[in-house]
Amino acid sequence: MKDKLKILKKNDYLTSTDRLNKQIELDNLALEQAEKFYNDQLDIANAFHQDTIEIERRRDQEIGKILDARFDHYRSLNEGLKKRP
Repeated sequence: MKDKLKILKKNDYLTSTDRLNKQIELDNLALEQAEKFYNDQLDIANAFHQDTIEIERRRDQEIGKILDARFDHYRSLNEGLKKRP
């Protein structure tokens, strides 16, 4: 994931709009991976009758960060599209 982001930032052939669209794709991928990871962690904790509050808190924090980044990318994309003639 981080490698894809580095490659994306170094790609001089993408327009700003294309770069933002790619970042949004990566945000969506990160969101899917985080949801799967934390759902698996919750399933394991539940199977062993363990408390899940801490896992849920970490999940909410991480997913919140990803959603915030995705929102920022959508907002930047929208602003960029408004500036086009």
